[in-house]
Formats: sequence, structure tokens, C-alpha cells
Amino acid sequence: MGESKHSLGGAKKSGRSERAAYGSAIAFLREHLSYSEDKCLIWPFAVDRHGYPRVGSKKSPLEARTAHRLMCIWKHGQPPFDGAEAAHSCGVRKCVNPIHIRWKTRLANNRERYLHGTMPMGESVGGSKLTEQQVLEIYADQRRQVDIAAEYGCAQTLVSKIKRGEFWSHVTGHAGNVPRPRLEVETVLSIYRDKRPNSALAQAYGVSLSTVKKIKNGTAWAKITNGDVHGIRRI
Repeated sequence: MGESKHSLGGAKKSGRSERAAYGSAIAFLREHLSYSEDKCLIWPFAVDRHGYPRVGSKKSPLEARTAHRLMCIWKHGQPPFDGAEAAHSCGVRKCVNPIHIRWKTRLANNRERYLHGTMPMGESVGGSKLTEQQVLEIYADQRRQVDIAAEYGCAQTLVSKIKRGEFWSHVTGHAGNVPRPRLEVETVLSIYRDKRPNSALAQAYGVSLSTVKKIKNGTAWAKITNGDVHGIRRI
């Protein structure tokens, strides 16, 4: 079967053909900057080993390596804070629809990947030493944690986290006392600008009243609400 005319991968190409393929990929993105349909816009070119659309090599600047990140920059501007990731609201890695892509924190992006079912978990994570059956056995085992760890060849701290529901909770069904996710930048700004009573804001955004007050009076996230998105103070 012949190679796709859109492919940027596959057989080794000459410098001229590589530049032509790169140019076609860039032209595709520019052509769809104003794409307004709600359905996914699937990338017709090469993808990287993680399944994300690729337009550059490892030697390219970060923004030039993946098509969805480049689309996010062109459509929504440069990353608004350090470590910003171009996140898919649709959960489809090959999608480059500009309205499906926006800047998110890594925590928020990972949370959405979990909800979309695209976050590697459990046995699907490379290097995982335990199977799901072993995790269930560890969770139910009443012996000392050091003895359990010795039998299964893992650290006692891992056994403890399984017992408390911090790790592998999707298998054991025990969510435990998982730390509350931090607020996203856009949520902080929305709370800061919202004129409703603090109690109404706390209920609307699912945060505590004290958190709303700290955002409003500048004792937390002040560098965000003052327009400086670097050096964020977490709450």
C-alpha cells in the first residue's frame, strides 16, 4: 500500500519532500484557523508516538512540535502561564479544532483526560509492577504492610497508599482523602470579576467561602488577579 500523500512520517524523505510535507501541514492549520463547526477536525498528517498531531521534530521549538499546541497559540495567543498545556475539551488527540483546544494547567488537563478515559491508569501505565488482581489482594490483606510489601515486591509506602485510596482507587473503589484539585487560572479570574455575593460565588464555583474572600481581597492568587500570571501563590 502506498504512503499517504499527507504523511509526514514513514519512509525517509529528501530534504525537499520533508519541507513540502511540513508546508502542507502548516497550510492546513492556517486554513482552519476560523473553523467553527463543533465536530472534531481530525489531523490528516503524521502523529507522534503518543498519538498527538505532529508538525515538527524533537529539534523544533515546543510550540512547533505538535499541531494542536500550534493551533492553540495561533487562535488563543501565547501560553498565559508557565507550564500551560494545550488541552482538548473533546478528548480526541488527533483533533485540531480551534474551539476544542484551550490553555489549561497540567492538573486540569490530566483531570479531563481521566474523565475522557484517555489517562493511562493501572496496568496500562508503562513500568507498572502490580496487576489489578494483585492490587485487590493487597487492599484486602490484613497483615502488616511491611509483610505485604515484601511478598509483592513493592514499597511499603505503595501498600499504604493503596490502602488509603490514594493509588489504584479506580480498582479498589476507595477514593480516600484525595487532595482537592487546585483552581484553574481562568476560574480564579472569573471569581475575582464576578460581582455576586461571596456566598453565591462559593456555591456557584464549588469552593469555600474563605477561598472566595482570599481571592477578592488579594491574599491569595494576587499575581493572577493583578495581571501577573507568573509566580502564582496556590491556595
